[in-house]
Amino acid sequence: MKLIKDNNILFISSEFPPGPGGISNHAYNLAKQFTIFGNNVHVITKKRREFPNINFDSNSELHITRYASNLHLFSWTNFATIFFSHYLKNQYEYIIASGLFEIIFIGLLQKILHFKSVIILHGHEALMGSWFTKLLFKISINSINNKIAVSHFAQENLMQISPLSEITIINNGFDISRMKQYSQGIKPKMIDDKSRIKLITVGTVCHRKGQHNVINAFNLLKSRYPFIEYHIVGLPHDDGKIKKLAIQHNVEQNIFIHGELNDAEMIKLLQSCDIFVLLSENQDSGDVEGFGIAILEANFLGLPAIGALGCGIEDAIEDGNNGKLINPFDQNELLSAINEITYLYSQYSKRAMKKVQNSTWEHIAKKYCKLLNLNNE
Repeated sequence: MKLIKDNNILFISSEFPPGPGGISNHAYNLAKQFTIFGNNVHVITKKRREFPNINFDSNSELHITRYASNLHLFSWTNFATIFFSHYLKNQYEYIIASGLFEIIFIGLLQKILHFKSVIILHGHEALMGSWFTKLLFKISINSINNKIAVSHFAQENLMQISPLSEITIINNGFDISRMKQYSQGIKPKMIDDKSRIKLITVGTVCHRKGQHNVINAFNLLKSRYPFIEYHIVGLPHDDGKIKKLAIQHNVEQNIFIHGELNDAEMIKLLQSCDIFVLLSENQDSGDVEGFGIAILEANFLGLPAIGALGCGIEDAIEDGNNGKLINPFDQNELLSAINEITYLYSQYSKRAMKKVQNSTWEHIAKKYCKLLNLNNE
């Protein structure tokens, strides 16, 4: 029986497919699940020239409106015009905001219009921008009805500036149908030759993602695993720096930089590797790792993960269960983590797959729907 769509939701996000990233992944999959559950969802998001969106938008099950993001003042004006054109025509059960600018706008506007609001906190919001931006953010969040953090790390960052805030933690999820579509059989993995283990990182090649932390440790890793490989997948923002670093350490023959891959290629490569590594490094600018969705995807395919302490990855990896949490700058900790995982590999692989059974976007979206009293089946 088809559900009656009686809840209108306006979802405003700073990032959205076809652009990559955790915020984009989160916004799209959450909005899609809300629609599947029988809610009407309108999406307002940025238009990014580097990621052409016409084909994506026309084939999407969602109603998507994009605003210009090239000129700052025009962007604000264009966004406000689009927002009010939606707001005045529709009666929304909730307005959901994801992204610093979007949260500030909705928080300040709600002080006047008093609609139901939800903000999604990914960890960077309280840390980014000028002192004035941070002040506006602090003022705006006080009027928000529902504050949801994707990790304890994101919650803690907000609590530092708003200690009395009530914040619900709902972790990120992963798209199981996407993983199943391109995978070649999903079962616990084994390592046949421990001297030839393959590490992999999926994420934009940039300082925050910490690919350099792995390469800095590579000579130590090679002393124990002489034929070890490190595969790097993602938008090649800093790939030149990574190549230079690999040459500097004389390990370029062990490092494979693949750039951005489509889903089929990425999943095939993941399944050929053994351990997912994400040694993220928080940046002074406020650019931080809010969660680490790619870890869930790797776990689903049977890859244990090694991740950094001190960021949202602590919610994605349960130390000793689906992987190991380490100091991203400690090379010996990385080697010890690899030693432990390879020694107990089949157990780690099985636990990784079990850990993410209830981390699909369907399960995650139901938590949102229960909290907000929306259709959820």
